[in-house]
Amino acid sequence: MLTSGAIAQESNNVAVSEENQNNVDSTEVKKKSPQTAMICALIFPGLGQLYNGKKLKALILGGAEIGLLINSIYLNQMYKQSTSEAEREFYIQNRNLSTWYLVGVVLYNILDAFVDAHMYNFDESKDLSLQIDPSDVNPKIMLSLSVNF
Repeated sequence: MLTSGAIAQESNNVAVSEENQNNVDSTEVKKKSPQTAMICALIFPGLGQLYNGKKLKALILGGAEIGLLINSIYLNQMYKQSTSEAEREFYIQNRNLSTWYLVGVVLYNILDAFVDAHMYNFDESKDLSLQIDPSDVNPKIMLSLSVNF
């Protein structure tokens, strides 16, 4: 029985073999674990993006999380030090707004790290041409129409 650690290690490197006429050429395809990316994103701001190799995105999201956290703490301290009711209302509203923004950025950070890990080996080339295989001697075309009332 495989444990989750063994499965994660096994999924990181998958050997893919391609057969060319009489010889076999094996290449290694690197994969990223979406679960590891999510855990990294939860541990430290931007770490999930660094795990996926997205340095600029890690810097932006990490900076946004840290900045919003510092802003929320500062506004909470100002709320505690304020003397008038109008100041207290101002600081508490802005603290709450900053905290909601922080929650949104954290959730986006986690989701983005998860999706980037899934799409790590996605072909981003600009070649969108259709490749037709001439070895398919008997091509089949099927058309179906379904109407439900």
